[in-house]
Formats: sequence, structure tokens, C-alpha cells
Amino acid sequence: MQNVTDPGAELIARDIELAATVRRFPEATVLVVGDLILDRYVTGSVARLSPEAPIPVLRPTGGRSTLGGAANVALNVATLGGQAILVGVIGPDQAGAEIEALVRGTDRITPALLTVANRPTTAKTRFMSGAHQLLRLDEETTAPLPPDAADALLALVEREME
Repeated sequence: MQNVTDPGAELIARDIELAATVRRFPEATVLVVGDLILDRYVTGSVARLSPEAPIPVLRPTGGRSTLGGAANVALNVATLGGQAILVGVIGPDQAGAEIEALVRGTDRITPALLTVANRPTTAKTRFMSGAHQLLRLDEETTAPLPPDAADALLALVEREME
């Protein structure tokens, strides 16, 4: 006779384990290191196509900015009740200021942000009509950090690990 396990029972066991882990989040401090992204959403309606090109014309009616990338991971940790320490790089620009304000305005996230001159903060702007994304504008650099900035970032990580 073949031994058959109940896949539903296995899923329930994993759900119970996950629930127990989530309940312990208020005891956790998580160091989050990575790319910080400002996610912007411009929302509106589309009623016609552009006469210059076959693309929709968006009439904006609203917008919002949220934390993306590693900053979103820190936000998820905080939302689950944990304490997040967020280490990452921003530029001396409006997007960097927005990330800093969003992080500082979120309970249970301790910012350890490094501002690097001549480097733009990564920002991704999505233009939305209803549930449809019409276009995404990425403002970023993929160039490596300058050596002095990489050293400063590593020093921040070491300091926050203590």
C-alpha cells in the first residue's frame, strides 16, 4: 500500500509556522541593506490618443509616493511589528528628500541613509489609468558607488550591526 500524505495538511503546518514567526516580529530587529527606490504613481484618466503618436493621453487627477526596493522591505518589517534599520544610498535631490521624509515618518524604521553627491536617487514613476500602467519612467544610475562612498556605506552597515 502506498503512503500518501495530505498536501493540505502540509500547507496548514506551514501556515501555522509562518503565523508563529509573524507573532514574534515585535521582538525582531532586522538590518535591511540595499537599493532605495522612490516609487511614484501618477493616476488619471485616458479618453483619447495623441495625434502625434499612437499613445494614450493621460489627464492626471492624483499621485502618491511610496517606499520601494529595500525601503519597502523595511516598511514590511515595520508593518509586521518588527524594528527595521534601513541602510542605503540617496542623492541630494527631491527624490532623496522624499525617501528620507517617508522613512522618518514611519514608526519602527531607523534610517541610516548615506547621501552621495552627484548621484541621483533612484525614482520610478508609473503613469496609471485605472489598473493599467501606461508607462514607467526610471530615473537612476547603474554606475558603481565611488570607492569613498562604498567605504562609508560599509562603515554604516558595521555601525548598525552593533
